[in-house]
Amino acid sequence: MIAAVGTDIEDIERFRKKPFDESHRFYERLFSKEEIKYCLKFKDPYPHFAGRFCAKEAMVKAASFMGKFFVTDFQVQKAKDGAPLVALWKNRHSVKKFFLLYCCFVSISHTNNMALAFVTIEVNPEAKNSA
Repeated sequence: MIAAVGTDIEDIERFRKKPFDESHRFYERLFSKEEIKYCLKFKDPYPHFAGRFCAKEAMVKAASFMGKFFVTDFQVQKAKDGAPLVALWKNRHSVKKFFLLYCCFVSISHTNNMALAFVTIEVNPEAKNSA
């Protein structure tokens, strides 16, 4: 059962105006080391930074029904099949609890100028059956 959805859209230029070499602290506040490493392996890392930021923002919006979350609570990883997935970044009790109760699905897309992400949150059937 779908519990919530969230979406976010960002202008990639916003990230291009903050070159990583000059603004690494900005990126280190928003992204995990793994996310930064992933984005920097591309010739143009900024669409990837913007897409991941959108996914985190969409996650915060979708998860808001369960409390206050921050973009720094989550990180975007790659599943074995290459699909993006949202995972725990900061080790807060409320975030751990969230991932026990719900499954999250994320879709990220971008053009040369804009990045977009959608997050769908579903009730974890295993959590429901164990309650």
